[in-house]
Amino acid sequence: MSKVILYIAISVDGYIADKEGGVSWLDAFGDCDCGYTDFMDSVGSLIMGAKTYEQILSFDIDWPYKEKKSYILTHRNLEKHPSGDIEFCDDDIESIISKAKESAKEKNVWLVGGTNVVTSFLNAGAIDEMMIFVIPTLLNEGIPLFKEVASVQSLKLHETTSYDNGIVLLHYSNK
Repeated sequence: MSKVILYIAISVDGYIADKEGGVSWLDAFGDCDCGYTDFMDSVGSLIMGAKTYEQILSFDIDWPYKEKKSYILTHRNLEKHPSGDIEFCDDDIESIISKAKESAKEKNVWLVGGTNVVTSFLNAGAIDEMMIFVIPTLLNEGIPLFKEVASVQSLKLHETTSYDNGIVLLHYSNK
């Protein structure tokens, strides 16, 4: 059965982006696969917020997830990347997950981010696992991973993995 998995990088002090929304601080660690290839092989579809989608478009690269159906959460009319299998939606979380799992064809659903999306899915109890890569960088300010979590939630730690470049993976389940 497919799962909804948050797979994301954060700074040691808990930020997913700098105060301008940039992620260039991750560039120094781009040479580490850190299990990304295997993770992507396990993924059949993606769910991401509009800001994350727009950030990917700003990189002026070809759509990196061509082989996967991407569900972009938005109320706005956004430009569709020409090479992506992209659907814009503003349905409720349960409906979006249902669509994403159906198109994932027994593979997992990658919850890409950002903060509002992650927090909404977490508050709805809709994240099955979290793979959080802690990057050995302090940003001191920026966009936090979690914002206004509705209640205390206990997580189960499945594994930790430490990489030679200082990155640490914390793999949790939420159920």
